[in-house]
Amino acid sequence: MVYRYKMGYSYKIQWAFSNIRQAMSVIRAIGSRSLTVINIRESSSNRILESYNGFIQYPYGVADDETIKWIQKQRKKYGNVGVYIELLRR
Repeated sequence: MVYRYKMGYSYKIQWAFSNIRQAMSVIRAIGSRSLTVINIRESSSNRILESYNGFIQYPYGVADDETIKWIQKQRKKYGNVGVYIELLRR
């Protein structure tokens, strides 16, 4: 009797930045299309304020620029609240 098993991997890579410049550097280095989702979280309660995965609709060069524009817009929107940027790859 021969048993065949399907192997699968489950992983999660997560970065959290309170500094927008550091987040932009990582996005430019690895590319936004290599991420699954970008979250804007409130630092005190860890609640998700905004989520973004719209970068998948753009080609590689444009996706990074559009993602950074979105992050800057959200940073202006939640400027007074302590927030951090979470980059996720699942």
